Amino acid sequence: MADLPDRRRKKDRKHHRKGASNHASSNGMDEEFDSNDDNYSVVSEADSVDSQFALEDIDEGVDYMEDFEGKLKENIEGCRQKGSNGRQASLLEVQKALRRRYAGEFLTDRVETMIDILEKLMKRGTGRDRVLGSAVACLFCLQVGEDDSTKLFDALKPILLTLINDDTVSPDERAAACTALGTSCIIADVEMEDMIECLNTLKTAFSKKILNNDQFHSAFANALTAWCLILSVADDSIACEQIQNCMGVLCKLLELGSLNLRIAAGEAAALVYELAYNNRMSLQGPVNTLHNLLQEFANESGRHKGKREKKQQKSSFRDILKSVKSNIPPEQTIKFGPEFIEIGSWSWLLRYRAFKDALGPGTNIHLQTNPFVRETFDLGLPLPKELKESKVSKYEKQLVNSASSKVRTQKRNQRRDHKHKASGL
Repeated sequence: MADLPDRRRKKDRKHHRKGASNHASSNGMDEEFDSNDDNYSVVSEADSVDSQFALEDIDEGVDYMEDFEGKLKENIEGCRQKGSNGRQASLLEVQKALRRRYAGEFLTDRVETMIDILEKLMKRGTGRDRVLGSAVACLFCLQVGEDDSTKLFDALKPILLTLINDDTVSPDERAAACTALGTSCIIADVEMEDMIECLNTLKTAFSKKILNNDQFHSAFANALTAWCLILSVADDSIACEQIQNCMGVLCKLLELGSLNLRIAAGEAAALVYELAYNNRMSLQGPVNTLHNLLQEFANESGRHKGKREKKQQKSSFRDILKSVKSNIPPEQTIKFGPEFIEIGSWSWLLRYRAFKDALGPGTNIHLQTNPFVRETFDLGLPLPKELKESKVSKYEKQLVNSASSKVRTQKRNQRRDHKHKASGL
């Protein structure tokens, strides 16, 4: 999604600070968190960042690491505070720290502590606690990888499903719960029954009647995006069953949704067509209506929309339309340091965006240092520090990138061949 303009971003941050100060209680709270706060509205601390974004150089000496881990440990314990102000400040600091650098080994020694804290926050916390807790849960999974993420998924799944199904919970809480469910589900080692339950819950969430008020659309958009995220890693049999007869719902979301919801629905349609093509499957439902809507949004020039909104809509829907009508996949190159990722499918693009949304301005740091993130995108082990810091010639970079690209292409072809063999084609 396109970044907000600088003026809008500053305004949103100011609004976020004001809302937080008005909303947080200064009287403390008893051992069970107050769950009556359903009106919290959060603005993401870091908007989507450019792929070239890099954090300032960080001294990675022993003293720095001890200081970093000491502060992180202190803030993790601070998440248990009874006072909402202190508790939420600690949650924000944990979120910043886990975005800023890889700390998987540190967290592996504190898995039970993190699960206990997040479980209590999601069960009995305020709306703000749940939104921040969901963000930290996503980061925890990205930090520790599959095994420990499975423990967190097992603990949080029933809570997240309940929040998503509860229409009395605020849209921001439901939206955050959808994102946490989708992210943890694709990272953890999930049983097929659990994956199907998550998919069905999310599908029900975005298939409900859409209200005219745009503030409710974030929950629909996040449910749809999380559904797509899980589909991108699901077995073919599950994916084919899920995408049957979904054209009508996607058309409804395209017609009635706000811009972000329309784009999410359009990208969902592109993923559905990609999965159908890979599995030699014919889609049912109002296919012509869908094509007409995508065509309309790709060329719309109505005066009632702002210039930036029209530009974002046209750019997004032109790529979506090419994928749906001509099976042309999205093509993006994400550069970081001497390395890059070549994205050539909606499945990979949705996964990258999910990780980027969670990691924020620390995305490039994790692409370089986080073993799980690197494994997800077939990057191999982290490069030695000497190689990252050395000035590599343009020709040497091309050789390294060409070899990496060849390996990734071979792996993608092997996965595609395996899919076709499994389906008997």
